Order: sequence, then C-alpha cells, then structure tokens
Amino acid sequence: MPWKRIVVHEIKEMEVPDFLLMVVSQFEAQKQIGDPGVDWVEGIAFIRGDFPDTPEVIREKLNGILHYGMVSFTRTSFEERKKVLFNGRDRFVRLMKGDKNPDFINLCKFLGGFKSREVSTAAIATTPDV
Repeated sequence: MPWKRIVVHEIKEMEVPDFLLMVVSQFEAQKQIGDPGVDWVEGIAFIRGDFPDTPEVIREKLNGILHYGMVSFTRTSFEERKKVLFNGRDRFVRLMKGDKNPDFINLCKFLGGFKSREVSTAAIATTPDV
C-alpha cells in the first residue's frame, strides 16, 4: 500500500559521474562486498536517506507519512550497470528498476520537475529572526 504522504527534507541533484562516485564511495566506506545498487524510474536514479526510527518518526509512519532526510538523484538512461572509475579501478553501480512501486514513481515524477534553487543573500538578509 502506498504511503499517504512522503516528506523529503533535502534534495540534491548531481551530475551522473558525481552521483556514481558518491554511491561507490559510501559503499566502500561501509566495507561492503559486490556492486552497490540504486533505484531507477523513468530517467531518474536515486538514493534515499531515512530518518532513524524515533518515537516521533514511528508515529508518523503509523499515520501513513514517511520522512526521507535526503534524496540524492541524477538524470540518466537505464543500464543494468553503470561504470565509474574509482581509486584507479573500474567499479559498477547497479540500476534497479522501481517502476512497479507507486511511491517511487510519484517521487521520480516530482524529482523530474525539480529545479535546484540557491538562496540569495537578499533573501537571507530580509528573513526575519526566528
């Protein structure tokens, strides 16, 4: 059953090589074996960072609301394995089709229309103190 709502707290769009390097470097840092995998739907490859299951997060989940702390993504065509040079050797990142998951489909539709935004210094200067 799809979530009622998914809240994404931070979004980071990356160029394909940078995204692949980030995925491989995180995988290597965790001392995992094999090739890392990322989800892919309709031209978007992405990884999610979930919030830890605190009592508040679990309460939200029970109410049908899922929080992603961060989603990093890149726009790329589908290949089962994408190659990237990491520390002088070829590494591969597996793309896993998520086109049967309605939550992933909706997330990727949102990400497909996402435009990176930079906060201007004027906006910072005029923001009232909280």
